[in-house]
Amino acid sequence: MKKLIAWFLLLGILLLTSCEFGVSAPGRMFFSNDDEIADERLEQVLHALQQQDRAGLKAMFSQTALSQAEDFDGCMDYLFSFFEGNVISWESSGGPGVVEDIDMGKIRKKFTSWYYIKTDRQSYIFFLVEYVSDDKNPENVGLHTLRVILQEDEETEFVRFDEMEQPGIYRPQEGDALATAA
Repeated sequence: MKKLIAWFLLLGILLLTSCEFGVSAPGRMFFSNDDEIADERLEQVLHALQQQDRAGLKAMFSQTALSQAEDFDGCMDYLFSFFEGNVISWESSGGPGVVEDIDMGKIRKKFTSWYYIKTDRQSYIFFLVEYVSDDKNPENVGLHTLRVILQEDEETEFVRFDEMEQPGIYRPQEGDALATAA
């Protein structure tokens, strides 16, 4: 009987501490909609790119990312010239990766997402990092990183994670093959 009670307690603890099920933050119960939130952000980014909406894209970024990014407007100009064609399809690579920290009741939640985007002219990979909540530092909420590369350049342009998670929009350095091609 004691073993049966112990198993039920263990099962209950596992369910309540699971990333996708249980109660891990105030107001969020049972099922998580992290995939939907990440997918919606991608669709907003794609819409801004298709419409050449610089102000709309910039508004998606957090104040922290905008203040820390090097030459944000120049990188945004690069992205608008680099991304070509009309979106035909997109597919998530199976995410987002979610990191949720709770410190003295203050919640910070970060998504890391990868998507394969196909246009009528090219195939791309999008890498996004977004803080969807940060009770301690609300200026962090919003997109932090947007990295768009050609799918064929995945091996050379997707490097160590800490090198990819830079504030703002990715633009290859001068002299890189991608920088001279754009």
